[in-house]
Formats: sequence, structure tokens, C-alpha cells
Amino acid sequence: LIFNNNILIMKKLSFIAAIMALFICGCEKNSGNDEQQPGTLSFSGTMSVIFRGETVPTDDVKIDVSYEEDGTLSLIFNQVKFVPQMPVSLDVKVSGITYIDRDGVVTFSGNNIIPTYGLVNAEMPDYTVTGLTGTISGNRLRFSLNFGAVPTSYEGALTL
Repeated sequence: LIFNNNILIMKKLSFIAAIMALFICGCEKNSGNDEQQPGTLSFSGTMSVIFRGETVPTDDVKIDVSYEEDGTLSLIFNQVKFVPQMPVSLDVKVSGITYIDRDGVVTFSGNNIIPTYGLVNAEMPDYTVTGLTGTISGNRLRFSLNFGAVPTSYEGALTL
């Protein structure tokens, strides 16, 4: 009778240990993972550029936020003219931006990033990005940066 009781107690302890192990393994998968999954979010909003001392706003600017496999994000400016006098629209990409996702609010920053443009990702060293700071909160994207000596800011809403 004592032998059967010990077996029953051991089975209960083994079952409890197995449940605890599953609980601990399940928690480890999610704890400390503040990175977004790779993918892209699209926003539409207003970009403002300070050009020759004047703020020049441009509405309906499309910007994609791409979460990259390497744990950074990229801002992709789609067919933008930074000022109306620009002769052509460009696709400009700012890559390698560090970010933190805390409770659904993404905070990002970057400095000394050489942007690229076009299909061949040609570098634009004269417009090196400095002072980049921004957030994605809810369905809003907000950021400011300098493209070379040109202060630029953006505020937009998530598009569906």
C-alpha cells in the first residue's frame, strides 16, 4: 500500500513538473521580444521641409515603414519632391534605423545615415540624415530629421 501511494505521489509531482516546464517554455518565447516582425506599414500625411527659411508643406506624402530582418527599420519616401522646385520625384530610403517597441509604441532614432534613391539604391551623401527621431503610436507616424542641412518633418496616418 505504501509502495502504491509513493507511485501516485511521484506521478502527481511529475505531472506538476511537466506543467511548470511548459509554462516556463511558453513564457520564454515572448519575454524580452520587443522587435516587430518583418513587414511594411504604409502611411499618408504631410511632410514639411524648411527651405530657404520658409516651411514648405507637402500633403499626401506616402511613407512606408519597413521592419527589416536585421532588427532595424527603414523609412521609404515614395515619389517625393522635397520642394516644389524639384524637377523630379524620387523614391528615397533611409535604412538601418534603430527602434524600440514598448507596449505598442515604436520609438526610433538614427544619425549619420546615408539615404539612397531609385531602383539601384544610389547613395546621396550630400543629404546624410542626422538627428532622426520619431514614433509610431496607434495609427500615427511622426518624425523629424535633417537631410543634410534641410530640416524635414512628417506626420501621417496608417493607410489600409
